[in-house]
Amino acid sequence: MMAALCLGLVIVQYYYYIRFFGKLAAYKAPEPENAKYKPMSVVVCVRNNMHTIKPLIENLLAQKMPLFEIIMVDDRSGDEVYDYLLTMKYTYPNFRMTRIEETPDRMNAKKFALTMGIKAARFDHVLLTDDDCLPLSDNWIRQMQLGFQTGKSIVLGYSPYKRYGGLLNTLIRYETFYTGIQYLSMALAGKPYMGVGRNLAYTRDLFFSYKGFYKHISVNGGDDDLFINRTASADNVAVVITPETHVMSEPKQSWSGWYRQKLRHFSVGAYYKAEDMNRLALLGNSFIFFWISLVVLCCLPWGWVPAIALFVLRSLGHSIYFWRCGKVLGERFPWLLLPFIDFIYLWCYLFFNFRAGTKRNISW
Repeated sequence: MMAALCLGLVIVQYYYYIRFFGKLAAYKAPEPENAKYKPMSVVVCVRNNMHTIKPLIENLLAQKMPLFEIIMVDDRSGDEVYDYLLTMKYTYPNFRMTRIEETPDRMNAKKFALTMGIKAARFDHVLLTDDDCLPLSDNWIRQMQLGFQTGKSIVLGYSPYKRYGGLLNTLIRYETFYTGIQYLSMALAGKPYMGVGRNLAYTRDLFFSYKGFYKHISVNGGDDDLFINRTASADNVAVVITPETHVMSEPKQSWSGWYRQKLRHFSVGAYYKAEDMNRLALLGNSFIFFWISLVVLCCLPWGWVPAIALFVLRSLGHSIYFWRCGKVLGERFPWLLLPFIDFIYLWCYLFFNFRAGTKRNISW
C-alpha cells in the first residue's frame, strides 16, 4: 500500500516534469526579426543600501540601449543616499529620482514607492529590479525589451543568487532555481502565475488598467508575484532568459535573514488565484509526501527494496530535468547530489509553510 502511494506521487511529479518543466528544458531563445527598440524606464526603489546602490547605478548608466531612463525612488533613506542620488540627478540627463518622505497609512511601503516610480516614468515600458541586484551584462535593458516586440505586456526574467560556499548558500540558490523552473516553465506552458521583482518588466498601461497594487496594497510582499498573478494570461506574457538578461542578487548570509525573507514570500501564496494555488499545491504535496512515504517505507519489513527502486526512479527524472533546466538558466549544482539537496530542502519547505500559515504581519 505504501509503495503504491509512493509510486503514485512519483507519477504526479513526472507529470509536472514532462508537462511543464520540459518546456523550460527545451527552451531556445527566439531570433528577433527587425527589432525596434522601445524606450524603457528602469525603476528601482532604494532605502539606505549605499554599498549596493553605487555599483547598480554605474551598471545601469553603462547599459547599451538607444533610449532609456533610470528612476530611483528614494524611500526615506538617510542623507548619504539622498545626496548621492541628487548628485547623479544633476549629472546625468537620463537619471531621475523621486523622494518619499512618508508612506500613507495601511499601505505597504514598497508598493507605494513602486507606484510613485511607475507614475513618474516617461515611457510606457517599465523594467524593475532591486537595489541589491546587479545585471550581468550591459545588454540587460536591450535584451529584456525584446520581450515586448510581439505585443506582450509582461516580460518575465530570471534572477539567480550569487554563489558562495556552505549549506545555506546552496539551499538559497537551489530554492531560487526551483522557483525559477516553476514560474518560467508554467509561463512557457501558457499558465503564468508569478514573476520576480528583481528582474521583471511590464507596461504602464497594464499597471494602471488594473489599478496597480490596490487589491493587495496592505499586504506585506507580493509587489511582484501577486501583481503578475492577477494580471498575467497565456497571451500577454513573454519569457526572456538568455544569459545576458540575468540579474544577480546578493543572498542572505544568515539563517535568520533567509528565514525572514522566505516567511514573507511564502505568506503571500495564500492570495494566489485558486487555479494556481491548486496546481502548485499538487506539486508541493507530491514533493512532501513522496519523501515522507519513502522514509515510512524504509521502516517496513523489506520496504527498503521498493524504496530504493522508487528513489532511483524519482531521482532520475528530477536530476535529468533539473540538469537540462540548469543548462538553460546557467545554474550549476553537483547534479549527483541533487536528490539529497532536495531532501534537506524538504524540511526548510515544511518549516516555512508552517510558519507562514501562523504569521501574517510580516515586515519587508
